[in-house]
Amino acid sequence: MAQSMTYNSLVTTLQSYQERVDTNFIAQIPTFIMLAEWRIATDLKGLGYLQVEQGTFSIGNPLVQKPAFWKETVSFSYNNGTSVIPLFPRSYEYARTYWPQVTGTAPPRFYSDMDFNNWWITPPPDQAYNFEVLSYVRIQPLDTSTQTNWLTANAPNVLLNACMVEVQKWLKNPAMIQQWEQTYRQSLEGIEREDVRRIKDRSEIRITQE
Repeated sequence: MAQSMTYNSLVTTLQSYQERVDTNFIAQIPTFIMLAEWRIATDLKGLGYLQVEQGTFSIGNPLVQKPAFWKETVSFSYNNGTSVIPLFPRSYEYARTYWPQVTGTAPPRFYSDMDFNNWWITPPPDQAYNFEVLSYVRIQPLDTSTQTNWLTANAPNVLLNACMVEVQKWLKNPAMIQQWEQTYRQSLEGIEREDVRRIKDRSEIRITQE
């Protein structure tokens, strides 16, 4: 039977690699995993972290809620019934200056980060258009109730190596930090190369004979 990583198996592997089963070490493992996931989410911007969010604008309401674990917006567009209209990114200050009135609606032109949880649409939508947003997000974190995610399925080596870096930091072992850091970087580069190939494949024009 093929092996696969889960949250529980990762916990067991970390104990095995470090040969530690004491209560103090085991109690820190969820923190090691959490810190590793956050680091990978910062270091890696690949297809596994892209999420498509679809919804419908509320007429006159400039606020649109961002998805859970949002990190960065890639594109924002809406359908006006005949074509897809892209929204252009602007600062929140620009958006308020462009449309200073508190009432009134029009076809949207821009989107802004109002805060970490919401986008601001300018002008406020004049119709209930369907929209689509492509964002980088942090994937669902692992825990005892979430045993798998994109990392366990597609990049278990990256996750394990990142966890071992955090383990060595906690143990205050500079030599092993450096060793696992190098291993982590090598595994991360492998995932990045795969994403580069996918992007190249999508952008290439393939000519086939009829």
